[in-house]
Amino acid sequence: MSSSAIAFAANDATNDGGMIDLHCVPYDSASGLSVDTAHGLQLHLMGSKGLELWCDMSQADPYHHLLDCYRPGYLPYGITRNTNGLFYHHTPVYIGSDAGGSSFVDFQKLANVHPNLGDDTTWMLAVNGAALFKEAYVNTSDWPDYVFLPGYQLPSLDEVENYIKANHHLPGIPSASEMTANGVPLGKTEAAVTKQVEEMMLYIAQLHHEVEDLKDEVKELKEQKGR
Repeated sequence: MSSSAIAFAANDATNDGGMIDLHCVPYDSASGLSVDTAHGLQLHLMGSKGLELWCDMSQADPYHHLLDCYRPGYLPYGITRNTNGLFYHHTPVYIGSDAGGSSFVDFQKLANVHPNLGDDTTWMLAVNGAALFKEAYVNTSDWPDYVFLPGYQLPSLDEVENYIKANHHLPGIPSASEMTANGVPLGKTEAAVTKQVEEMMLYIAQLHHEVEDLKDEVKELKEQKGR
């Protein structure tokens, strides 16, 4: 057995202007007709706020939010802007097709790829299929423009060539085996590739100056020969 209740709050400021409270708790046989209020699940539909789904995890965490869907304009704690409405999902999300039944998902080691953030184990979002973006931004705090600073020690081309021969990939770029095991972290990979491009531009500039010097030497030799 279990217990459930639907409560209708009064339309006043104290109760948020008319709230529907759906409260479901398991039945505790040891307590007779009582219910196990320590493991309840509540769905709140509030007139001025929106919708909240939370559960009673423990005395230390009695209002453990699973998701919150707030109306445009409502500003929950810590939020200063809400133009179009806010949706908070506080648990990992799996998006996939239901063809052939639901896939078993534990959000760990999906497709043998391990997240390199958080606990290095759990994905907060898994999409079993293609995802479409109009634009995507990845936070980064170590963009490699330091390559162009005066004190940067540019590796010699001989050093780069020796590294490539020994490791079969560019310095700073993960190997194919690492990419297969861990996936492709977009932010770190883009920064590493940009670093390689910036270093290559410095090599090209060096070679350009060397070529120009050689041209001047050849021109001078031709002039000396023609005298």
